[in-house]
Parts: sequence; C-alpha cells; structure tokens
Amino acid sequence: DFWFPDEMTVVEFALTLRNSSSEFHKDIFKVLLSVDSGEKVNRLVFISKPGAIKRHSEPASKAITNWLKKKYEIEITIIELK
Repeated sequence: DFWFPDEMTVVEFALTLRNSSSEFHKDIFKVLLSVDSGEKVNRLVFISKPGAIKRHSEPASKAITNWLKKKYEIEITIIELK
C-alpha cells in the first residue's frame, strides 16, 4: 500500500482483486478511515492481475464505486498488469 499525499492518492497492489470482493471492500474501508481521520484522498488506485476490471464492473462493485465518488469525491481506478 502506498499513500501519495501531494496527489491525494492511495495505491493498492491487490493482485487477487479479480477473485474476491473482500479485498476491494477492505481497501475502500481503509481509505474511508483515513478520510475520517482528516486525510484528503481523491483517488484510490488498484493494481491487479487481468480480470479485475471485469469483476468490478458488476452491479454491486459499480454501486460502491459510484457511492464513493458521489459521497466522498473519491475516484477508483483499476489498472491491470499484463
């Protein structure tokens, strides 16, 4: 996990993100704890193996992503390794 305060960005190496939503939820919760503690976070970047984007394009993950953006102005990006 990496925190770049100047860019207000958290980067998570979540290589198993394609298999389980629990890592996705856990990392979002950690970001919300940081925000609650006064940190300014605008972006959460997941770096994962191929398949993560498809997995988190499903309705439940999309609803969480949209809620996070609307409520906290935090954008989620998933980058897949090749």
